Amino acid sequence: MYFRIFLLLLLTQAASAKEPEITIYNLPEPRHATNQAAMDRALRRAKINSDRLKSLRGPTTQAMPLPHTVELKWPIREAIAVTDPSVQTLSNYLDQDPSQGGILDWNCGDRTYDGHNGVDVGMAPFGWYKMRNDHGIVIA
Repeated sequence: MYFRIFLLLLLTQAASAKEPEITIYNLPEPRHATNQAAMDRALRRAKINSDRLKSLRGPTTQAMPLPHTVELKWPIREAIAVTDPSVQTLSNYLDQDPSQGGILDWNCGDRTYDGHNGVDVGMAPFGWYKMRNDHGIVIA
């Protein structure tokens, strides 16, 4: 009995359903130019602006190699089979406060110790476990 009532209600709703109204909007034309002449004008303006900015900057030393550059590499890397996102951590930073007894790291914090002249790099989390199982390789 309930099934027949449900089926009757379902059929009456399906019969009285309307087609959805579709409204077509006229979209505005794009504001940027698509023709070649407008593209050429834009490129000429960009070249003029670039030349003007270069002349204001003056002579540059960008092409000349610096004589005393040092390339630094990270001293620890992950082993090939390790799937951890990272095995490296920084525990202490350079002491930026030259006074005796004062400490100051790069972020005005205290993640350093007095007179520290370097950066402490280690393995984390669980450094002892990672070292024992060769998760990290010291390359420095």
